[in-house]
Amino acid sequence: MAAPITRVGADYPREAQRTATLPGQTDFGKELKSAVERQTRVRLSAHAQKRLQEVKPRWSAEDQARLEAVTDEMRKKGASRSLVLMDGIAFLVSVRNRVVITAVDGDRAASGIFTDIDSAAIAAPSGSDQPSGII
Repeated sequence: MAAPITRVGADYPREAQRTATLPGQTDFGKELKSAVERQTRVRLSAHAQKRLQEVKPRWSAEDQARLEAVTDEMRKKGASRSLVLMDGIAFLVSVRNRVVITAVDGDRAASGIFTDIDSAAIAAPSGSDQPSGII
């Protein structure tokens, strides 16, 4: 004859059952927060990182925040591939993917022609209260 069915975990308090994690398991809240932060940051492609080091070796957290703010505004307006002008550097940004594809300064942009973009923005100067201009 089969053994009687017993309730698993009946000996543990309810609160302990809700908060227990298994070894190697991570906290869901921390993982969610980390995933949201990764989605909101604008990443630099390997090519853009290389170019940016050549034209602006000191990329600050403020520069990153300004680029992210402009990208957020572009996304709200439905932009897909945008040219962002910031501190004399032209950034080609995939707004949907939140990735800077390349960065070009005035010396490298000899022709001054950018194709396959659907929008452009001029980032407000560093430390300025002015909003960025989106074209």
